[in-house]
Amino acid sequence: MPGHESANPMPISPSSIDPVAFARSLGMSLRRLAESANVPPETPSLRPEDARLQRYLRDAEAVLARATRLADSRAEACDWFRRMPLTAFAFATPHDLVAGGCCNQLLRYLEQADRWDERRAAASGAIADDMASALACDWLAGQHD
Repeated sequence: MPGHESANPMPISPSSIDPVAFARSLGMSLRRLAESANVPPETPSLRPEDARLQRYLRDAEAVLARATRLADSRAEACDWFRRMPLTAFAFATPHDLVAGGCCNQLLRYLEQADRWDERRAAASGAIADDMASALACDWLAGQHD
């Protein structure tokens, strides 16, 4: 459609996250990004400053930043974000959790994993299982509120 191609996207402010670059870095389509952020499909291209889109992007970036500290690279963190089903969250992926508005629970989980990793030599597997169970219970309880 010629009229649709001529639409000019809004410029992106320096304080905002570029949705096109973000989608590219994760290897996801703009349509999938829009679905994840619960916005219309054209929003990432035509309204990159949309509040809901930017909230999803900020939440995803916060999770990716924390995961990158735990992983060997940003690429590994991105792969984990897209693909790793987490048993503590009923096998939802980090992407699914952020898209579902559970960023804070996921960040808390990663913070605990980071703390556990720092003292894992002294920690037993039971402590890790207890931590994962407690976080999963918190998350599952929030799903039924």
